[in-house]
This record gives sequence, structure tokens and C-alpha cells, in this order.
Amino acid sequence: NCDFDKNHNYNYNENIFGIYAKATYNIKHLGVVAGLRGEYFTDGSHIKMMYQDCEDIENATKNVDQDYFDLFPNASIIYKFDEMSKNSLSASYARYISRPSFWALNPIRTKVSDMFYQCGNPDLKPTYSNNLSLNFTTHYKYSLALWWQVDTDPSAQGTMPDDNDPRNVLFTNINLDKNMMLGANLNLPIQITKWWNFNANVTYMHRQIQLNADGDKTFANNLYVSLNTGFQLPKDWYISASYFQSNRNKEATMSINPFSNLNAGIKKSFKNRKWTAAINAENILCHTTRFTTYAVGKGFNEKNSYTSTQSIKQPVSISVSLTYNFNVGKMFQAKSIEKNVDESRTQKSK
Repeated sequence: NCDFDKNHNYNYNENIFGIYAKATYNIKHLGVVAGLRGEYFTDGSHIKMMYQDCEDIENATKNVDQDYFDLFPNASIIYKFDEMSKNSLSASYARYISRPSFWALNPIRTKVSDMFYQCGNPDLKPTYSNNLSLNFTTHYKYSLALWWQVDTDPSAQGTMPDDNDPRNVLFTNINLDKNMMLGANLNLPIQITKWWNFNANVTYMHRQIQLNADGDKTFANNLYVSLNTGFQLPKDWYISASYFQSNRNKEATMSINPFSNLNAGIKKSFKNRKWTAAINAENILCHTTRFTTYAVGKGFNEKNSYTSTQSIKQPVSISVSLTYNFNVGKMFQAKSIEKNVDESRTQKSK
């Protein structure tokens, strides 16, 4: 018998060859940019498990090869309502690819508990995304963004029974079938008075998740609210506070309960603002985050076979700091030598 807890060798090679084309067009208040990127991808993963008392090493070796070529178009249109671009409207489309990290591909298991293991997935496929967005900006800072995105083979962390022992649960990376998302974001930075600023950022997302092509579609509505405020008081006192709230979130075979967080801080500068003393408090609400995961059969076609709930309580964190700023006051003057260097030669064009 082979001992599955011994050493291993894991080699991963990745080669990406790309070609780019870009065109721009501007007339009065209208600007258009279009581009096309072609990529050829090839890799070779070689995983060799070094098992003790295992004579047939060939059966303990797995090769994973991927070889493909893809095109990724993108285009954007922006219309400026005035010469200074105070108000503008833009629309864009792009196709992206997101490849899994090396850690997500590593198939070596890590034992978390007697019946719970964590590992990567060497057969994980890249995620393709089609994104269409519309953005309106006014007064340089207030913005409203709308977007539509479809992900094919999206990668997520999920759980499933162990083929070697159904009693065990594997926490690994998986490819879902599709993930469709409609979203909107509103950003409102407001200067209420000279000494009081406030910023509100609200994001709403409607998501459609499908684990496999033949499976049922699940829907989720997510709302994220972020509020930040600051008060500049006399004698260089400053008070700040931030609040974040989200509703129940669902990802693949995992769900997270509603989350809220409150932070606050106060600081005082003195000695011509060279010194700053600050006290900050985080997680004031002592929120408890609850993760619920369930394991399903291979292919996600079987009934739930495992459910686990984990709670993590985040205590209040208080920090005290004293900092000194060397740049306040008179600056050192250094002589500069004129150089003729074309920095564009060392920068990758976007």
C-alpha cells in the first residue's frame, strides 16, 4: 500500500504569447477607442507523488496540458458634455480572461481536521468574462455606473465528498457553469461644510449562479453600503468614522450571513503638524461572521451530503500611535541634473 502523506514534486510551466492592436478616434466632444488582443496559451503541469512502498510510480504521476488561442476585443466610447469634462457619459465593452493561480492548481492535500481536507484542482479551467458598462459622471466626482457581466466557467471555492472516502470532505477550487451579474454603483462625495466631509457609496448586484449546465439556477441579490465621514476641528483635531453593511451573500456552495462593521478614530497634530497622535477603534460592533458550506456529489448533480457552519467573532481592536513627519516644514533642496531619457521605452503600453 502507498502512504499518501509523503513528499511530492509539483512542476508548473506557463507560456503566454500575445499580439495587440489599438485604434483611437476623437472628434469634438466624442472619443472612441477600440482594441483587439490575441493570446496563445500553452502549459504543462507535471505532478509526481512520491509514495512510500509504491513500486508503480507511473500511476502516481499526472500530467495536465492546456493549449488554446483566444481573441479579446474591447471598445469604449466617451462623450464630454463640456470642454472641461465636468460632465461625461461613457460606455465600454470588453472580453477578459482570468487564469487560476498556481496555488489554486496545486492538488496536494492539507489536513484541516479528521474528516476535512483542503486542496487545489489541477484541472481548473480559466474564466472568460464579457463585460458591458455605462458610466455617468457629473461635477467631476458624482458618478453612477451600471454594468452587465457574464462569466463562463467561473472559479470558486467549494466543497465536495472525497472519492477515496465519502465520509471526508474536500474544500477545493471548482468551475461553475455560468455566473451572470447585473449591477449598479452610486458614489456621492459631499463636502457638507469646510470642516465636515461625507461620502456614501452604494452598490447593488443581482446575480444568477448555475453550478452545472443541467442544474437549477439560483439567484442572489447583494447590497453593499459604505459610509465615511470626517470632521476637521479647531487646533488640529480630526475625528473620522466609517460604516459598512452587506446583506446575506452566497458564493457557489458557501453562504455568508449579513455583515456590518463600524470603525472610528480621533487624532491630534501638534508642533506645527510634525507630530500626530491617534487612537483608532475597529470592529466596534463585535460582529460575528457565520459561514455555511455544504458538499454535493461530483458534478453537483446529487443531493446535499454535508453541511457545515462556522462562526468567527471579531473583537474590538484599539490601536494607539504616535508619528513624526519629516516632510513638514523646510524641505531639503537637491540639485537636479538634466537627463534625456525616453521613459516610454521601458513602459508597457496599455
